[in-house]
Order: sequence, then C-alpha cells, then structure tokens
Amino acid sequence: MEHNLVYNKTEKGKDEIVTKKWGLNLNLRRILILVDGKKDVASLLSKGSVFKDIESSLEELSRDGYIEIAGKSDSTGSSESSPSINLQSSAGSDDPKQQLIDLAINILGEKDSGKIVEKLYASASNKDDLLTTAKNCSKIIKLTIDEDKAKTFLNNAIKLIR
Repeated sequence: MEHNLVYNKTEKGKDEIVTKKWGLNLNLRRILILVDGKKDVASLLSKGSVFKDIESSLEELSRDGYIEIAGKSDSTGSSESSPSINLQSSAGSDDPKQQLIDLAINILGEKDSGKIVEKLYASASNKDDLLTTAKNCSKIIKLTIDEDKAKTFLNNAIKLIR
C-alpha cells in the first residue's frame, strides 16, 4: 500500500459512523473514525499504532465501500507525524468537528471515545451546534467516564470552537 494515499469516508462510511448499520467490528470502526480526507496512510499508521494491521483494514474498508482514495499527500509526507493524537496536531486541522473528534480521542483514549466521537460526527458543523454537542458530550463523559476528563474536554473544546 502506498503510504502517501489519502482516504476519505464515503456516504456509506459516514452512515456507518452514525448508525452502525453494517456492524463493522470495533477495530475497523476505529480506523474508519480516523479517516478524515487529510491524513495520509503514513499518518494513520503513526496515529493508529494501537490498532491491528491498519493497512489491510484500510484496504478492507475501501473494498467494502466505506472509504475511497481522495488523493495523495505531497512528497514530504503529512505534516502530522506525531505517533499519538495531541491537542497541537488536532489544532492544525481546518475542520472544527475533526478537531473535536481528535480532542475526544486524545483525552479519552481509543477505548472510551467511541460514543463521544459518534455524537460529534453526527453534529452539524456550525459553531453553535458544535458547542452544544461538546457540552452534551461533556455531560456524558462526566456521568460515564470521569469528571476531570469531562472538564478538560469541555474547556479545550470551547477553546477550539471559538
């Protein structure tokens, strides 16, 4: 697999994130969540080092119609080469919704971020709706995961949205 390929979610992939209609297994679902149309395969490999066989998973997602090739990164590679998602790398994204998704994964980890990522992905992209969704997600985090993580998420989400 070429490491400079950039994948984007198809309508089927976007629908799967929101509805779980096709019942992807957890590993494929998490990799699908990481696909954003901006990160190349090399970046996904570094960000998703905790996942099983990312390259074959990307090929499977592509073959099954969840993702498609959006293009190729330049010869210097992706600007995001950090092995873990952090606030600095998510702040480099132009899409506020993707920034919030990256933030949730960063704060909550891959295991606990699934429902929050789904809610963020399903949200409208305007600032008011994203802020409302972030506040609702913070409440869910507080009730189901950890109060301190909820505060951290909401404070950083407000900074990213404004």
